[in-house]
Amino acid sequence: MEQTDERNLTSATTAMERGRKPVSFAAAGVVELRRYLLHPGGFPVLRRLFENHFIAGQQDAGMLVGTVYEDLDQPDRFVWWRAFADMADRRRALETFYDGPLWAAHRDEANATMIDSDDVLLLRHTDPPHGDMFADRLVSGPHRAQRRRR
Repeated sequence: MEQTDERNLTSATTAMERGRKPVSFAAAGVVELRRYLLHPGGFPVLRRLFENHFIAGQQDAGMLVGTVYEDLDQPDRFVWWRAFADMADRRRALETFYDGPLWAAHRDEANATMIDSDDVLLLRHTDPPHGDMFADRLVSGPHRAQRRRR
């Protein structure tokens, strides 16, 4: 555990010193929403690869990696987010990761889980930002519960 914490701290510090990795999805200039279609039974294999190798490896390359999700309606979908400071950093980070030894060591096993990995939304924030645009319209309390029942 101590070695993992030290590696993660070193990786994060190195990336931040280079000014590459965004500190949050809200601060990212470019965000990808990725949806992979997997072979039946591929989800746990790909999730294990992400948890054990790919999240740290992509962070080391300068990406901010978000949570992995299961699609409740499609159990063979692997959904995840990653973010970049800008398009130039995206290109550099992707080349660093996908041309590197970590991906080379695990790509065959990862690719064997996938039918399609091309369902990608490349997103950027609106200009001007609209983060709080709907905050005053959010429904809370008992009204929210009633709306869900309809």
